[in-house]
Amino acid sequence: MCILVVPILWEWRSGDTTYARQKAKGRVLLSPHARERAKGYTQCMVRSGLAVVLLALVAAGCSDEHNGLKPPPSSPGLPSMTVGELLSSPESLLVDGSKISIQISLNRDFFPESPPEGRPMTAYIVLNGFPPGSVPESAAVYLWAIRDSVAVWGVTMDVDGIDQIHGGGTYHAWQGPLWDPGILVDVVIGVRTSPVKVSYVLLRNVLIEQSA
Repeated sequence: MCILVVPILWEWRSGDTTYARQKAKGRVLLSPHARERAKGYTQCMVRSGLAVVLLALVAAGCSDEHNGLKPPPSSPGLPSMTVGELLSSPESLLVDGSKISIQISLNRDFFPESPPEGRPMTAYIVLNGFPPGSVPESAAVYLWAIRDSVAVWGVTMDVDGIDQIHGGGTYHAWQGPLWDPGILVDVVIGVRTSPVKVSYVLLRNVLIEQSA
């Protein structure tokens, strides 16, 4: 439900005072009575115009609500985790009691059109679970890549697609670090299914591959 509050702009000046001032300057064009009528007409037009503009703005704002389109609720961002906490994650992923299998690919692009140092690392994962819907469409998925237990790249992944028939989803992340291809890193995946619940899994010795 939308509630419209329309403020009314009201300007009042004494017609007699204005008339006397203009008369002293020799610029009397209307009698006081005529000026009052003109002033009342102008005030009415100002109030009407303002009301029309505000009604249009409110109607635009309310249309999404009536169509069932509401702004998505804000979700917490990337959890703040130390390297020790990340490396203490379990080695299997349980999301709301369902075991989820993971496929992961880390890649550096060195195709001819890439810069000499190559493009930043990308990450691609597939989460598969049974029964279908084990990974909710609303879930937020996070990734941390950890090099030598010191350097960490943490990111909220973008959703490529959700396959609720087979119970899986695909996610990717761009603009990672310029770590050398061919090295092994540890990866932690986090799946948030509520503002206060995140499930983690540790994947050790993940190879950074190279495309060329």
